Amino acid sequence: MVKHTLICLLKEDKNASFKTVKLSSSPSIDKLREVYFHNAECLKYLARYCQNKGIKSLRVLSDLFPLSSHIDYRDSCLKLMEEVSKEYGKINFDGVELSAHPDQFILLSSLNPNVNESSRYDLELYAHMRKYIPWNLVNIHVGSKAKGFEEHAKIFKEEISKLSKEAKALISVENDEKSYSFEETLRVAQENGIMMVPDFHHERCFQKRLKDNGLGLSEEEHYRWNLEIDENIYNHLENIKGTYKDKGASPLFHISSPINGWTGNFKEHCQHASKIHIKDYPLELIALMKDQDYRLDIEAKDKELAVFDIEEKLKL
Repeated sequence: MVKHTLICLLKEDKNASFKTVKLSSSPSIDKLREVYFHNAECLKYLARYCQNKGIKSLRVLSDLFPLSSHIDYRDSCLKLMEEVSKEYGKINFDGVELSAHPDQFILLSSLNPNVNESSRYDLELYAHMRKYIPWNLVNIHVGSKAKGFEEHAKIFKEEISKLSKEAKALISVENDEKSYSFEETLRVAQENGIMMVPDFHHERCFQKRLKDNGLGLSEEEHYRWNLEIDENIYNHLENIKGTYKDKGASPLFHISSPINGWTGNFKEHCQHASKIHIKDYPLELIALMKDQDYRLDIEAKDKELAVFDIEEKLKL
């Protein structure tokens, strides 16, 4: 059964308006404490919202604990996280499967060792807070490919081996639209014993970019091409599911629609629309995964409205 994922926030309900702070404002510890406790209340509200609305999958905001990995704030923020952990421990997440998606700067394949070290610290924080926030998957991109696949795959393997077993057990990798194709990302996942998150939209953008973004094709011709691209993901479904063996997490996929349809340029292809067009939705996945729970992140600007909209279109 599919669980459509709400992405981090609500479009029309400001009771789940999380706060953050920037390094440039030199926030005090008291200010950070205020933000951390406020965000706990927001997540509590959001979990209850999901339960009331029948939303069974939630991606948790990546910035619950601003500046927690910054070198100048690490010790102080770790103490604050311990303080606020009691509040997170009180939240009822029953019936809502949680995931997380750190920002694009969390990488384990960088040529800069400092980037990799900082990313490992961030990922260890996710493992540390899992005692209170039961996310079962922390999704990242493979990252740079400046020196070629083999070189960066080697760096990734070295860096992920430095993680604790608790942190590594949470990690998944997602294909992106510019550097790592679906098949390359699946290979990285299998070689490192971690989960793989196929992003249908990213793979469509990646493959179209190799062929002039389908310049001159009609919208319908693009949709037919999308089906051919998706078929490669379906053909590897058993391998994808295999990366989740013994992980305690439902397989996760991503879907989105391009902001101006498929006749635009690459940049427009990559930007998310407000909702998911039914012709972009991976309908075949419903039949192929009918005997297993799986999650599908609804990456659309309208957040909860996009979830309700696609479920209405599908009559779920």
